[in-house]
Amino acid sequence: VERRGGGHDHGPTGVAVLGDGGQGVGLDLGRQDRRGSTPDLADGVAVTRDQLVDADDRVDAAFLVAGATIVIGAPAVMAWMQRAYRNVGSWRPIHHRVGWAVGGWLVPFVNLVRPARIMAEIVESSPVTGRRAGLVWWWWVTWLASWLASVFVGNLDAATPTDFVRRETLAIATAALLGLAGVVLLVIVVRSTLDQRRRLDAEGELPAVVTPAR
Repeated sequence: VERRGGGHDHGPTGVAVLGDGGQGVGLDLGRQDRRGSTPDLADGVAVTRDQLVDADDRVDAAFLVAGATIVIGAPAVMAWMQRAYRNVGSWRPIHHRVGWAVGGWLVPFVNLVRPARIMAEIVESSPVTGRRAGLVWWWWVTWLASWLASVFVGNLDAATPTDFVRRETLAIATAALLGLAGVVLLVIVVRSTLDQRRRLDAEGELPAVVTPAR
């Protein structure tokens, strides 16, 4: 850790805390020769270089997995919703055109509510006897919370090593929240798919034309 203005040099690279009387503080994580155990007292809390490096690596891994899951999963979820919503429309009037199962995700502000409403229709109408859509709203609240948390974390300052560790801990929690939303969504998709298959077995072939309510 190197403190400029304090005259202490404990390593060639790694974490540099720049400060002069507590002002102009910045943080830079180097990748070469990052390991070390020299404590840096920031806000009265000892933070080691190892902790900074580990936090950085954990967050990189968490968001790499989360990003890859969204990129791969989003088109699959949209395609599934469109097909499932079309099936629902063959059994009963639906509240939106089938295309909104995809378009509802893409239109700003509309995408805050419409995907959840369409998913709720799918869940409620797929079984022959009907089903409550409470799980859908748990999924949707978790999804929106993870999105808002990611915006919040992205705007946090990391002026000191302690701030950096705190921000990266929140980032990991955000990734975990996104993972929870993904698990709940998977449960919804699998259960609704099975419900629709049972209904198809019970009622025979679907009509060729779907006529939404509006």
